[in-house]
Amino acid sequence: FLNLEKQDSLYNLGMQPLMFCPLAASELGIGWKRVGTDISYYLNPFTKVTNERKRASCYSASMIFKLPDRFSDDNPNSPHFY
Repeated sequence: FLNLEKQDSLYNLGMQPLMFCPLAASELGIGWKRVGTDISYYLNPFTKVTNERKRASCYSASMIFKLPDRFSDDNPNSPHFY
């Protein structure tokens, strides 16, 4: 589950999150890899105040996805930027 601040994303068009899993890297030789299924990027009900004086606020979005079973016992890492 990631909190983001855009209305839409390339994830809705098929892009997958980039992941690195230390256990998969050491045991299977798998490095950074784009993985994930059932990716959903959507606006959530949370807002934050961005300018106290003007009381301006912005929305945030969430992304949720499933990882392959081989990562279930691992500690996956995903960069916010790549």
